[in-house]
Amino acid sequence: SAGRALRHTPTFKMRKVVEKLMKSRTKFQQQEVDFLRQQLELGENISDMPSQAIPTVQSVVS
Repeated sequence: SAGRALRHTPTFKMRKVVEKLMKSRTKFQQQEVDFLRQQLELGENISDMPSQAIPTVQSVVS
C-alpha cells in the first residue's frame, strides 16, 4: 500500500520520465553522454574544448 502511494509523488514520476528518456536514447546519443561524463570526471572544462572535438548529430549526418 505504501508503494502504491509513492507512485503518485513527483519524485517517482520524474524518475520514471528520466528512465524512459534514457531508454529512448540512440547509441550515438549515449556515446555523447558518456564522452561528456568522462570529460567531467577527468576535471576538464568542456567549455574550453573546440566545438569540433565533440561530435554532434549534424556533423555525422553531413
